[in-house]
Amino acid sequence: MRDVSSIITFWVAIAVLVTFLVLISGQPPFLLLVLPFALLFAWALWIALLRPKVRYNSARAQVTNILRVHEIPWARVRAVRQRLYIVFDLDDGSSLNASGVSAPRGHGVVVGSVTGKLADPTPHFGQNASALDALRASAAPVDEPVVTRWQTVPLVIGAVLVVAAVIDVIIAIASA
Repeated sequence: MRDVSSIITFWVAIAVLVTFLVLISGQPPFLLLVLPFALLFAWALWIALLRPKVRYNSARAQVTNILRVHEIPWARVRAVRQRLYIVFDLDDGSSLNASGVSAPRGHGVVVGSVTGKLADPTPHFGQNASALDALRASAAPVDEPVVTRWQTVPLVIGAVLVVAAVIDVIIAIASA
């Protein structure tokens, strides 16, 4: 599950960014100055809008949020609720928000109507929490812990882009 409006927003922003880079491509010094920051901006959009999602099977849910992945065995989930995002209430009293699947939008909202037309015909956003809660209720009990880990590849990409941007600024200052 992933919020379709986030995917649309990501690709529109990338199209605007590419258009901007094409417009300044005739000025190589300026393009070289702007490129690391443009790539850093695209990376931030990718992390915030495109990566978050919820995957699930009969044994567990995998929640991918910004820079973190949570593997949640269904036996550790007390309930699944729909708030601003899908919320997994865990048996230790804590809650985990799945930022990749947002709450349903009301009728008449432009983004809501686009999302309704483009969304997967499986559960609608308003039914996601109910569908996941039913899957949780039917899961076999296990003694596995909830596993949370950092997303190393996106972190490394971000670190490389930050270093490139810093080097770019240092070169620009030194050549000025």
